[in-house]
Order: sequence, then structure tokens, then C-alpha cells
Amino acid sequence: METYFRYFFRSVSLHSDTSMEPDNTQLAVSRADKNLFQHLHIGCVVQSEIVQTIDNIIFFPASSAKEDARIDPYYISEGSESPEGMFNFLTTKQLFRIVECLFESHKFSKGFNMDIDQRRILWKYGFKGKTVPHLQKQETASLLCSLRMLHKIYSDMSRMDEWPKTEIYLHRLTVESFEYYTMLEEEKRRYSWGKIVLLMLKKMMLLDDERFIVLLAKCYNQICHILAQENERDLQIVLSKFFLRARNPLFKSTS
Repeated sequence: METYFRYFFRSVSLHSDTSMEPDNTQLAVSRADKNLFQHLHIGCVVQSEIVQTIDNIIFFPASSAKEDARIDPYYISEGSESPEGMFNFLTTKQLFRIVECLFESHKFSKGFNMDIDQRRILWKYGFKGKTVPHLQKQETASLLCSLRMLHKIYSDMSRMDEWPKTEIYLHRLTVESFEYYTMLEEEKRRYSWGKIVLLMLKKMMLLDDERFIVLLAKCYNQICHILAQENERDLQIVLSKFFLRARNPLFKSTS
């Protein structure tokens, strides 16, 4: 799909008189471009469905629904439940490969969503209907599934040999995600990403003290920046619980 986007932008002159501000005027496109748009649209839909299918297979829809319910700021779970779905039947190597594919999907979608000029040009040429196109669902769903998988591996006693590698993946993804959230200005995107931030904070709170302190040290600055921003009520409540959770191990480590 990324190749299709690159091909289209090589074929479009960016030095035309096209306004970069979205209005109700769309430009005429050739039959070849229409066919290209159709391929692009199908690729976007298929990739989004693949992400959802992976989540359903690894965890089962009911399990993911329970996971989403735990994001409620008033809910703090003790311990972890046995994973449902096909998680236990896949090797850690296979799970890592799936995580890498999901992360590639996430990176492409995030890059696309960040490039507002590219999105407006595509809209001007009639791609994906009457509004400026985005890949918001693909961007967030792929990251959520990746985080769920990494945390499952990280808490699975039968995969202890892979915990160091999992920790590297998890720390990088957590820090990058927190940092990215602090830079978001578009309200819809902040709202969509708020669910990811809530999940990451809740997952961190369930770690043992040693792991919690290690990860907190890597993303403390980013979390403080989030705390200083204007946030939804649910996120404010979880941030408060998060720093209460951090109090005991922090004071213990400095005593």
C-alpha cells in the first residue's frame, strides 16, 4: 500500500495551483488515478481488517473486550488472567514477528496521519470520499494489539528466556507512544490516542515494583508532560492513581 501512495505522489505535480486548504472542490482525475485510488482504498480497508483479525485470533474478541473494560479509570485489577485465544499455541518467535508486522502497520499509518498536506492533496484528487482521508483506526488498533501481546509475553512465566528482548520492545514502544501523545494537537486524534495512554498506564501499574521502576525511569519525563496538559477526566483519574502507585517503590528505592 505504501508503494501505491509513493507512485501517486510521483505522478502529481505539487507545483500546481491547488489550494492546500480543504474546500468543497475536488480535482478531475484520470481513469488510471481512479483505479489507483480504488487499490489504495481496498488496501487501507484490508490492512485494517487484518489488524482486527490478528487481535481476534490472538486474544479472541471477548478477551479484548475485557481488556478494554479494564481501561475504566475506576477499575484496578489484581494480577493477570490466563490469556485466551491462540496466544498459548504460538511460539514467542512467531509472536514477535506478528508484533513487528503490527508495528510496521502502525508506523505507516501514523506517518500518513501526520502528513496533513499529503492527506489534503489526496482528498483534492477524490481519495476516500468527502472528508480529508486518515488511517486513524489502523494507527491505534495496530498499536493496541502490539502492546497487549508484549505485556502478555512479559507476564508469561513459560517465556522467561524472552523477557529481556520483550522488555526492549516494550520500553521503546511505551516511551515513543507517550512522547507522541504529548505532541498531538488535533482533538480527535488526542481522544483516540487517549485510550492507548490509559492502557499503557494501567499495564504499568500492574507490573511488580522492580519492573515498574525501570520502565518509569525511561518514560517519567513524558508522563510528567502529559500530566501538565489538558486531559480528559478519565485520564486525569488514572494519572492520579499512577503517581500514587509510584509513591511506595520510589520512596523505598531512595530510603
